[in-house]
Amino acid sequence: MPTLTLSKDHCSSFSCGIVLRDGTRILFDHNETVKEGGATSYLWNGPGVRGKTRVVHERNCGGLTLETQVQFHEGFPENIDSILLFSSPQEPGRFTRVFQNRRDVWLPAGTRNADGSPCPAGPDPKWDADNLIALFTPGQRALLAGVSHPCHYGIELSYRDEILEIRMPLTRQPGAGERIDCDAVYVNGSSPLLEGLEWYGKQNRFNARAFGYRHRFTVWNSWDWFKNAVTQEDIVAMADCIRADSVFGAHVNVLALDDGWQKNWDTGAIDEEKFPDLAAMARAIGDRGMVPGIWYAPFRLHPDAAWVREHPETVLWGEPRPVFKVALTPKIERRVLDYTHPLVLRKIYEDLRRLYEAGFRYYKTDFIQHPNTYFSRPDLYDKSITPSDGVRRVMHTIRAAIGFESYWLVCGTEPAAVAGLPDAARVGDDISYRFGAQQQVVRNCAHHFWMNGNLWINDPDFLIVRGKDTQDTPYLSKYQEESHTDPSSQTREYQLGVLGTGDVVGLEEARCWANFHIMYGGALSLGDHPARLNSEGKKIIEKVFAYHGGGKPGIPLDIEERNLPGKWLRPYEQGWLLGLFNFYDEPMRMSLSERDRNRIGAIERCEDIWSGHEERIESAQWSLELPPHTSRVFRLYAGA
Repeated sequence: MPTLTLSKDHCSSFSCGIVLRDGTRILFDHNETVKEGGATSYLWNGPGVRGKTRVVHERNCGGLTLETQVQFHEGFPENIDSILLFSSPQEPGRFTRVFQNRRDVWLPAGTRNADGSPCPAGPDPKWDADNLIALFTPGQRALLAGVSHPCHYGIELSYRDEILEIRMPLTRQPGAGERIDCDAVYVNGSSPLLEGLEWYGKQNRFNARAFGYRHRFTVWNSWDWFKNAVTQEDIVAMADCIRADSVFGAHVNVLALDDGWQKNWDTGAIDEEKFPDLAAMARAIGDRGMVPGIWYAPFRLHPDAAWVREHPETVLWGEPRPVFKVALTPKIERRVLDYTHPLVLRKIYEDLRRLYEAGFRYYKTDFIQHPNTYFSRPDLYDKSITPSDGVRRVMHTIRAAIGFESYWLVCGTEPAAVAGLPDAARVGDDISYRFGAQQQVVRNCAHHFWMNGNLWINDPDFLIVRGKDTQDTPYLSKYQEESHTDPSSQTREYQLGVLGTGDVVGLEEARCWANFHIMYGGALSLGDHPARLNSEGKKIIEKVFAYHGGGKPGIPLDIEERNLPGKWLRPYEQGWLLGLFNFYDEPMRMSLSERDRNRIGAIERCEDIWSGHEERIESAQWSLELPPHTSRVFRLYAGA
């Protein structure tokens, strides 16, 4: 069987083939090699099929990109399912799956618990990085493979019996003489995982017009305080409260209305009892010096929504995935719109244009993943388009409706369908005032760090610091307060304020989440009521305002060592910010490795941003013990 060795320092060799729908594999012969401006092209042919795999070597990172082109001729096999590239490692060993499109998800070999014991290799649904697969050898040398451009979603990556398979599915039977350009794939086999992920993110960078200044937007969003028990009167009163507060008023420049303004989950139908005049509300926000923002869910409706009754042909039907459940509303059924139907596209455009004309210039779109998450095989109106391309067409429609001057945050993201169009995207779970939620969100944010500032600005969810030591009032949100007086009105989850597990956060745990926002360098959205925080809560918010803006996003130095990375480094004003976190439930000793020190370089002095005390971390023997649920952030001034 012919193979092609891509480079002598690369740990794999690749072969090509096609796979028929019945599983039959046809391998190709390679007949010549062509140089193309420093790249190498391998020409191959099989029964009725000819193709070319272009190999682009990237010497700086030891990685390479494969680009495949296929042409079909008379006599080609029928029922072709996919194009196939596959690799057999030259360095045998037990590899462990890490990332794979949220399907087969595994912990990296070598991941350790807080007490230093190794984690068993096995499923962990919290570890995912979308459109990326990383394979580890026991010695922590990573074979990293992923779609070279995350907006191409057709690639399927799998790993069985120490063979990496890269399949490029075909959505239809190709015609004779037709030429198909398959998605490109990036493979890295020699660099440590951290450097490989950094490089992968840079290769996919979008030069968005606004990434430079828009990430300094500071948003106050209604959801975390009001949930959907919000009214127009509440929003205008909150605008006044923010402007009157010396801390919030100096920094918040967007006030966003979240879920709760629409009828039956239909964001084209306004609940006029609660929101009699959205345009007037937007003007009131603008009059107080803030940009008005609004939440929109394009695909999700209640069964009683008028649109469902009037346009049943636009609703997706089928057998839902058995693992899917409606978060926090388990007894309420929902309907999901067919994102390929022309009436749905028109509805989304017209809904958003009405909001644009009402004056909104900040948009948060939610549940983008629902159509492809709810159904295993959605029965789409337009069967000629892939699910991801169908969602991406909706994303283009949204951007056209809201204009390029509007700021757009996407939640429930499919990176393949979204990358390059919004300004920001959520990459973590829902946060809450319980520390267990921090652990969930940090895990997701760490594994997606390479997207931050490249595909978009990563949004780690709301910065909330209220808790038992930072807020003196008995209720931690208006929603909790109201559900306490009328328990039948809300689900048990909302009554208890449970999103995540554990006790309500204390002072150090509140600082931990604030410090993570400082170190992550993503989007900044607040959710605390300014008038309810006490002096300790206000001090935490002020510290985030002082250090969050400016500089590049942070990186997790120990992503290969822990499932909850605790060493974060972020460029900051001719130096660095160094964050040390213990997100675990046991004490942890932190130190800097030789690789960490080489990245940081010479240090003139090191200062704790909270206490102002100097720390000497130059010594290779320096270490610091952190109690559970605590953190430290140091400002490092670069030396000569």
